[in-house]
Amino acid sequence: MADLGDHLHSEGLLLGVYVRPGGWLTDLNKTILGTDITIGSVCTGDNGLNQCNWDYGADGVQQWHNSVVDLFAEWGVDSTKLDFITPGSPQNGANLPANTSLSAVNYHNAIAQSGRQMRLDISWKLARDDVDFAIWQSNSESFRTDQDINNGGDPTFILYQTVQRAIDNYRQYIVLHTAQDKVLTIYPDMCNMYIANPIAVDGVDSDDEWFTIMTHWIGVGSNLILGSDLTNIDATGMSIISNAEAISVADFAAKNPMRPRNPGTGLGDANNSKHGSAGPIAQATHSSSWPTTVLTKALAVSALVSQECRTLVLHGQIWG
Repeated sequence: MADLGDHLHSEGLLLGVYVRPGGWLTDLNKTILGTDITIGSVCTGDNGLNQCNWDYGADGVQQWHNSVVDLFAEWGVDSTKLDFITPGSPQNGANLPANTSLSAVNYHNAIAQSGRQMRLDISWKLARDDVDFAIWQSNSESFRTDQDINNGGDPTFILYQTVQRAIDNYRQYIVLHTAQDKVLTIYPDMCNMYIANPIAVDGVDSDDEWFTIMTHWIGVGSNLILGSDLTNIDATGMSIISNAEAISVADFAAKNPMRPRNPGTGLGDANNSKHGSAGPIAQATHSSSWPTTVLTKALAVSALVSQECRTLVLHGQIWG
């Protein structure tokens, strides 16, 4: 794995790993590194994913997380995705404990003690109440605001109505948790983007829907991670993901996201237009601090939150 990390870094790429809360059931008799504590003495039950459930706060639990992240650091890992966190994650056939939020705390602390800069992204469709959100905000770089948008087992990657659901879940989150001029300290993760393959592969109906996905993901400050088949990127897909002007807007929106505004009420409640919009007007914060060129581009992005005019402005200003 260390060789893989070195190779990826030499190519300008990053190495990410995927983890879930709990130790492995096959490891119950193993001793936690640096202790005389067995995993099975502090991790019991079966969460339905071949893993046991930690007794958070017990001696040995943080040490186990430290040992795992130290190994990740030796490999050169840059990002860790921690999935199936509760409260929030649907059971999806598993037997998840009601609350595994302290797993995010344990991984956060483990990353801090490792001495390596490493992202922690937690998932999926996590609870947004103030108590739980404070944990996500203090211990991770991003959190999933919805379920996966991809079509599991289907010949195409996505259905556009699923993308619209993800956009509306973002609206619900941002309206609930951010004041007018609040700068983000945690990123919303709206799932991977499926925008770089031929339309028949991605599952969108038109280039416009591609542009709309990219625009929303940029404008809300989401993780910008491709879920597309990297061996089958077409010309339009390449033009979308390599557009320098769009990326310049993403740099700003990463800290100052769009906030949907209903044109009737001026608030964040949904307006169900004929396109199923999550709220057709967006307001970008701190706009007075934007350089003029960036402001023009960002307002073009903001305009696209309106499904009524979703690509008209952006085509001329950025995607063109």
